[in-house]
Amino acid sequence: MKIFANTHRPRIQPGARIGKHLAVLLLLCCAAASAAEEVVVPPGDVAALREAIFQANAGTERYLVSVTGTFEFGEGQSLPPIFGDVALIRFNNEAVFRPADDAGPDQLIRVERGGRLVLQGLDIEGFSLSSVPPHEGPLIENRGELLLEGLHFADLRGFATTGGICCDFDTAPVIGNHGRLEIKRTTFLDVDIALDDSGVQSAVLANHAGSAALREVLTATEDVFGSLQIANRGGIVRIINSTLAARGAALLTEDGAITELVNTIIPSLPGELEATDT
Repeated sequence: MKIFANTHRPRIQPGARIGKHLAVLLLLCCAAASAAEEVVVPPGDVAALREAIFQANAGTERYLVSVTGTFEFGEGQSLPPIFGDVALIRFNNEAVFRPADDAGPDQLIRVERGGRLVLQGLDIEGFSLSSVPPHEGPLIENRGELLLEGLHFADLRGFATTGGICCDFDTAPVIGNHGRLEIKRTTFLDVDIALDDSGVQSAVLANHAGSAALREVLTATEDVFGSLQIANRGGIVRIINSTLAARGAALLTEDGAITELVNTIIPSLPGELEATDT
């Protein structure tokens, strides 16, 4: 595997006549602002991507990881848990995360307490959450800080049937948040995560105890299955300039949780619109 790293160091312009104490202060500020490792992962190299995250977890500086190409994750092959400060940024034309031969992991990403992750410009497609024990939980689980910006989720399935028994969707949304989450300019298309006739549902996003802010987010599903888009099970969710389109329920707010809608559209089925006390 190859990882190309480029660490920027602060530069002092020659000929500048600055007092000794002021020069030291400027040097410290520059060092703090530029203390980041820039890592370029070879196109589609999952092993190199995992190694870059291991390095980020071991250090104290921020890791800016540039990715391009198609990354195919095999069965049980997820990214390492995020303990450090990591940003996965697309460069070049595209960066796609998808399962290898329809056998990818149930859980792709987990941000631990104290960890910080930024995902920018990625396509995440084709993953399915399995009902086969041991269940790994949401495709993306956040217990730290997570920013999703300019992402495109497509063709995701949150159910699997084995002997007529489906998975537990209360613990298996696409995104499960227990920390601080922000989603910007992101689409969730063809995402079906409801169960069959049992009526048990989960969501594209399940907010459990943290805070979530969604700006310019679009969710939409096929007509075949119903699905719940946003489930606020605790904490605060703020949805701004977004559209939540679903065949079933688009938004659920449980007792004790707070959901705020600003300039947001929630289309309903023709003739069907219901509001309850919760």
